[in-house]
Amino acid sequence: CFHFSLTFVADPAEQRLQHQFIPSRELQGLRVLVVDDNAAARQLLREMLESFSFQVITLPSGENAAFLVQQQDEIGDPFGLVIADWQMPGMNGIETLDAIRDLPLQHKPATILITAYGREDILASADNHDVDVLLIKPINASVLFDAIMRLLNRRHQSRIGAPGSSDVWLLGQVLLVEDHEINQAVALELLHSVGIIADTATNGVEALEALKQKHYDLVLMDLQMPVMDGLHATAIIRKDPQYNDLPIIAMTAHAMEGDRERCLATGMNDHIAKPIDPEHFVTVLKQWLPQGESASVSPLVDKQLERNIGHIDGIDLDWGIERVGGNRQLYFNLLRSFYHKHQNDEQLLLQLLTQNQHQDAQRLAHTLRGVAGNIGARLFEKDAAELEKALRTNSEPPQTLATGLLWQRFSEAFRQLFSGLKSSGVLLQSQTAEVAEPPLEVDIRGCHTELVTLAGFLSQGDVGSSEYLQQIEASLPPELASQLRGLIDEFDFEQAGKLIHRLLANNKES
Repeated sequence: CFHFSLTFVADPAEQRLQHQFIPSRELQGLRVLVVDDNAAARQLLREMLESFSFQVITLPSGENAAFLVQQQDEIGDPFGLVIADWQMPGMNGIETLDAIRDLPLQHKPATILITAYGREDILASADNHDVDVLLIKPINASVLFDAIMRLLNRRHQSRIGAPGSSDVWLLGQVLLVEDHEINQAVALELLHSVGIIADTATNGVEALEALKQKHYDLVLMDLQMPVMDGLHATAIIRKDPQYNDLPIIAMTAHAMEGDRERCLATGMNDHIAKPIDPEHFVTVLKQWLPQGESASVSPLVDKQLERNIGHIDGIDLDWGIERVGGNRQLYFNLLRSFYHKHQNDEQLLLQLLTQNQHQDAQRLAHTLRGVAGNIGARLFEKDAAELEKALRTNSEPPQTLATGLLWQRFSEAFRQLFSGLKSSGVLLQSQTAEVAEPPLEVDIRGCHTELVTLAGFLSQGDVGSSEYLQQIEASLPPELASQLRGLIDEFDFEQAGKLIHRLLANNKES
């Protein structure tokens, strides 16, 4: 062990930034209780909260927290917010907040539970105990301030405003690199809510090509993508001196331990977790893009659809709608897309596991986990994350996983989710799934036999489709090969098969 001290001169720009965290007048002076056994963490939280103008009291354990909250309530000076660390000796954070919630108080405080990075497995437990907000360490002032403002229903007083009708207007050219259409739609809608119409790329190769064609002020980069992943693409970008000052923001699932560190080591500037939190998303953008004049974006809403959809088993509708900046029409479109695109994935994933296709199974579990989070299927997201983690850490052979308790939980959550979607009114808005349109003017006379063979693989849901496509790719028209690769990489065998059959039918007619 060792320690040392360094003296720094305060950055005036940083001091000005701190003064921006000013709550509305009625929240100034809010009394806050912080419970954390770590002295350094208590001090850090106290300094941040006091910079927001709040009155802060700290405790090193949860044993006396309920007594103090009740005492302040009785004397008419109640706590408006209690923040507790989850992992403490004696009473942990959830037990502490439970004890406070059970008190006969005239003024119930809002509650925030803090847990370590990589411990999102307690998310469901926090929900079951009526914790208002769960925050993941490390926590900076921006994230904490926005969480408190949102929790206390004062979004319009927040620095970034409510998603969907933002009080900021960001300036700059943005490139979004994301391979999954649902995750892409969520990010595009949030960008639109602050005035940015972004360009898109579906993998690292496309991103590199886009940078050659156009100047960008910021790149949002997914990590796991086909053809070239985000880390590899970033490493190539950073080798070119002209991109030294280009901000590259990673977007990845926040339970992937070590992702943030790998991102920063590769040359990325910041990190946004999936499922995307709208307020944190815009907060990060604000740090890297200039602001323009205030503006408002009003999403279109299908009122009839909204009246028909009251509840869907397995989905937190409010959570999901918030993820797309309040745009309900877009959200319900994403639900339909999710259903049609992934309804057969349980069977496909089981096939991958039983055939010991480790990497393909992990990738599909990762895709399901990320998309489920963005549509608000939070319990299924948790089960998919556990399955993905087991595959990533090789805790059990895939064939063993296919018969274990973990798979049973995943399968049950999958069926509940898709049954809920099927029985809801959301699918009635679209009687058939979207069918991929074949590329225009594609001559397939020289690859007719190969396409027929590939269609056979696809009709059987055979994971060998990807390998066979790789063998025949050079003989296919480039635009067709690209479209088939995108569908098969997403395990959308049904749509890939329909695309081939339409091309074969068109060729026969001609």
